[in-house]
Amino acid sequence: MQRSGQATIAGRRARTYEIAYTRQSRRFVDRVAFVLDGRREFQLTCRIDVDDPDAGTQACERLRSSFRIG
Repeated sequence: MQRSGQATIAGRRARTYEIAYTRQSRRFVDRVAFVLDGRREFQLTCRIDVDDPDAGTQACERLRSSFRIG
């Protein structure tokens, strides 16, 4: 499964994706966001264990909210 969308990160529009997959019988979701700053592109990636999502979801939120450009 793959989902895409948009978000605001560091005051800029970002393109977001969620990619679900299974590895060694464990299910994961990678949350990826691409933030543009002129000609530079930043990729923020975090992984969530579907069977224990709380820690991963909180880490993803902290990553996105703490990201700064400049």
